[in-house]
Amino acid sequence: MSTRSKNDFIIVIRSAGERTTEACKQIILHELPEDDVVVIELTPFEEALRESYKIGIQSDKEWLITIDADVLPKNGFIREIQQLISNVSESLFACKPLIYDKILMKHRLAGFRIYRNRFLHEALNHIPGDG
Repeated sequence: MSTRSKNDFIIVIRSAGERTTEACKQIILHELPEDDVVVIELTPFEEALRESYKIGIQSDKEWLITIDADVLPKNGFIREIQQLISNVSESLFACKPLIYDKILMKHRLAGFRIYRNRFLHEALNHIPGDG
């Protein structure tokens, strides 16, 4: 198993004014230093995605994690991500971990993505126009 460090990640919290933005950030700051956590407030989604990719590209990190501000990660989530990606193919671009939605009371794909930064230049060209 390859070893990953917490220094391998940059996190972008995508906010649209959610009241949970600060709570999301504080949870993440228990896992990573503040320099590795960026909050953006951009709409539409495509613009926020473009900016997230640019932040990942400009970082010296191997992985970009994007989290919607209404997702509150559980303690130890970085360790779980490290385990998840420890054996993935070098050609993997992205993965989408499940979240547990307490309102719907089920696991689902939403608001949480992990991207390998070295592929973001190419991915940036495939984001559709706004809207």
